[in-house]
Amino acid sequence: TRTPYYKYAPSNILENNEYKLYWDRTLHTDKTIAHNRPDITLINKVAHTTQLIDIAIPNDANLIHKEQEKIIKYTPLAIELKELWKQEQVTIVPVVLSVTGLTTKTFTHHLQALQLS
Repeated sequence: TRTPYYKYAPSNILENNEYKLYWDRTLHTDKTIAHNRPDITLINKVAHTTQLIDIAIPNDANLIHKEQEKIIKYTPLAIELKELWKQEQVTIVPVVLSVTGLTTKTFTHHLQALQLS
């Protein structure tokens, strides 16, 4: 039988030869960083790139503020991980969608950064 969607618990780590994905996992660094637990961390082991993906569903009035907050919040972590993990690039990808379905002007740009097809 299939597990009902409300009982599904995703694995904290998924990995293959090319990618490693952390779900809701604290990222430890040499320095103490206040915000070190993005919702999703996607590491491309071949290209040496990392994407810090954080998801938010705010009210319509807080949409732009929340997107900016995510970028500011995870910038110190991105800088530290780039050096510590020897990455070519660490990108912060805020996925912010309001409770009524509104998105910011940069929403499509952020989704394209994920290279989903």
